[in-house]
Amino acid sequence: MISARLLVTLWRFRAWVMAGSVTLLAGWLRFANLGTPRTLVFDEVHYVPGAYSLLRYGYEADWTGDKQVFADGDYSGLTTD
Repeated sequence: MISARLLVTLWRFRAWVMAGSVTLLAGWLRFANLGTPRTLVFDEVHYVPGAYSLLRYGYEADWTGDKQVFADGDYSGLTTD
């Protein structure tokens, strides 16, 4: 016969294993291929150039170029006029 104390210990261990498994799965789903975006999508099209100009100039400059060009690394469309 298994004692009640052993059952509680096994139950707690099972809960930690399940929580750890869900955490690992969620982390893998979140961080898989995170470093290789193909293009700017949804709100990134508007907010990324604005954030870049805030870091570069200290204020939000005007963006006159194509947003996809910005995603490719060409920042020449950013104007301070």
